[in-house]
Amino acid sequence: MRNITIKEIAGRASVSTTTVSSVLNGGKIIVGAGTRQRILDAVKELGYRPSRGAKQLRSRKSRVIALQIDSRIMSDEAWRPTVLLSLLQVQGICAYARGRGYDVSLMIPRHGKDVEEIEAQVVKENSVDGIILTGWKDLPEVELEALLASLVRCDIPVVTLDYKIYERGYPSVSVNLRAGIKKACSRLVGLGHVRIGYVGRMGVVNPLDAQQRFDIISEELASYGLAFPAGYVVDISSEVDCYRKTLKILESAEDRPSCVIYHGDHMAMAGISAIMDLGLEIPGDISVLGIDNAPYAEGAPVPLATVDQKHYEQGVMLAKQMIDKIENPDSPVPGLSVIETEFVDRASLGRAKEA
Repeated sequence: MRNITIKEIAGRASVSTTTVSSVLNGGKIIVGAGTRQRILDAVKELGYRPSRGAKQLRSRKSRVIALQIDSRIMSDEAWRPTVLLSLLQVQGICAYARGRGYDVSLMIPRHGKDVEEIEAQVVKENSVDGIILTGWKDLPEVELEALLASLVRCDIPVVTLDYKIYERGYPSVSVNLRAGIKKACSRLVGLGHVRIGYVGRMGVVNPLDAQQRFDIISEELASYGLAFPAGYVVDISSEVDCYRKTLKILESAEDRPSCVIYHGDHMAMAGISAIMDLGLEIPGDISVLGIDNAPYAEGAPVPLATVDQKHYEQGVMLAKQMIDKIENPDSPVPGLSVIETEFVDRASLGRAKEA
């Protein structure tokens, strides 16, 4: 198929090319309703499609956003469970961006090559309108400062999920994890649970909330006069470790918790396997609560009650911040947009078994 030109449309509609351009590109020339309709009919009959390149030249914008995915999620064991959650964020970013006429250029560098990839694809080419940065907690300060300075020199807007970049004045997105945990703890107490265990990585921090998940849960339980009994809090390093230690804390029939909270849904899945292998019923003998609302949570052997961190919505908000900044560079963009988490009640939570 050949490209149809504005000149051909003008000839078909018996008007000037200037009039056609004004109708198609929202120009200032006043065009009568009858003339406008003739032009639109000609566009339809000829099968005209506007040139993306021409639009970019007129606007001096590429209408492309770069999205850098932290290279560690592809290679570090500790980050592997976040891949699906990161993809939910990507879905949200792409859906919102496409709705506003932008494409997303996805960057997934090789391990440890994040800065080099951004320098090569974004800074040197200067072919995108903005970039969304994720996961810079372990990057040396000198390298981070140099990267951000390069982006500033190229006048490339930045939004981020990373606390270190947010602290430097860049727009960011976070979640109010406490909101969902508060509702989950209220549900646990309402079901009569007082012997509650916690299994998770004790060193994992939600940087933008500056608190461990464990700390938030502990504080919410304390508001009901509850605390984790001795021996009910277990630090783990992997799903295999989670499976083994879940077996250990449940081996005593007389002193086992009535509910176990896992710091992430991926750990809860390992815990569910351990509980079922012990011949215990969920939630008849043990209730289970996760955090994240990962895509597989609802389809678990017992549908998993969890706290939804709204990863898709995080992506939508990141894209909105980015595009608002691109299109209105002089207008203020919220420094921190907070997404409210929700408690998702499913079959893995039941009434506490009577002693």
